[in-house]
Amino acid sequence: MNHSGINTRDPRPGVKAAGKVDLTSDEGTDKCVQQDIFYQAPGTPDKIKKYRKSYNAEPGARVVHYGLAEDVKRVNPNQMYGKKTYGSDHVNQVIRPNNETGLADYFNERKESKYASNQREPLGKSMSRKYEFPGQVTSSNFAFGVANVESESAKEVLFPQGGALREDEDKKKMYVKTHGAWEAGEQKDRGYEWGLDKTQHRFGKSDRVVEGGAAAALQHEAGGSYYPKTRIVKKTVEDFRNVSTEALGKSRHLGQDGAGGDKVFGIQTAKNDAWDAGKCITGEANERELQPDSDLGKARKRVLVKDSVPGAETRVFGVPSIRDDVPKKKRQSVADFNNYGDEPRSNELLFPQNYTDIGVDEGDFYTPWPRAEIKAMFENIGHSYKMGKFNAMFNRATQIAECEEGYASVRSFMQAIAELDHIE
Repeated sequence: MNHSGINTRDPRPGVKAAGKVDLTSDEGTDKCVQQDIFYQAPGTPDKIKKYRKSYNAEPGARVVHYGLAEDVKRVNPNQMYGKKTYGSDHVNQVIRPNNETGLADYFNERKESKYASNQREPLGKSMSRKYEFPGQVTSSNFAFGVANVESESAKEVLFPQGGALREDEDKKKMYVKTHGAWEAGEQKDRGYEWGLDKTQHRFGKSDRVVEGGAAAALQHEAGGSYYPKTRIVKKTVEDFRNVSTEALGKSRHLGQDGAGGDKVFGIQTAKNDAWDAGKCITGEANERELQPDSDLGKARKRVLVKDSVPGAETRVFGVPSIRDDVPKKKRQSVADFNNYGDEPRSNELLFPQNYTDIGVDEGDFYTPWPRAEIKAMFENIGHSYKMGKFNAMFNRATQIAECEEGYASVRSFMQAIAELDHIE
């Protein structure tokens, strides 16, 4: 028994356990995993709790501003504010205060029928204005309004068969002048006399063409001949500018002198070194060292000669892939990777059966079940029979499945239903 109170069996009683065993500690795996149960975290102090959002988020708690949290404690929590609602008449009493039945209701309707509003607007009917219509209005074919006169169809107006009609130029000019109805893509012409060819003339002022404008914008310090102007300054000012500014694409001048432009610092890499990186990786093997090993592809483990041991001719060494030589445990561990011959084949993985996704295998349909289980299963899917007919089907299913008395498989009972279902 370990320190957690659970009985465990030592698989190797003769081997001493490694490490140090602490028998006084009460910290097991359950307490390490469920720390929120065994080790309660310290709560928020009361003077800080009122500033937390979770303080007002508790179910059934009143939302109180933290500035009034201390004042609310001195107020009666059951105190109610506002004006009390007094009882009044209910809706059914207001809509129909006098709920009479029988003769009382009949007499009430006779009294109400004397009013003009009840006669003009009876309940559940349209308002009657007592108009005196001519006799032809009562005909079933009568209709109000003026009948439409048949004319051209809208399709012929929008898409005439002979194509679009061409209007006269005079009418077109009239619509252009009054409505501005120019054609699609047509240039607007208001009839001005410009004295020039408007198809070739451009209005407005043209831009002055400047040669080398982009270069002048990038080299703003260049002059008219596109060369920088020469300015004579003091040498101390130029030296300060060279040290304080950083030229694009050049290293910063740190004031060091005496080194030429081709000066290179550091130690030069030996160019004539025979052992470079390539030789360090591949080495310099001779012809004999490049030959394959003499034991390549041969077994080096010494085994018994078949002729020296009786029965060695048919002996197979190694462990089989399917462990049918050992019995399968009733409850297989998750760490047991052995195949006991009950795993699905490759064709079953590529083409699974119909009920594999719900955990039902094809072998479950051929498993023998008692009479009560078969009856309950088929009643749940809508196959309910009388006791006499069910017993006949069950006995036939037992014969088909060749099971012992009182047992039948699901598949055999399905076959019995196909044979005896039509018999009453």
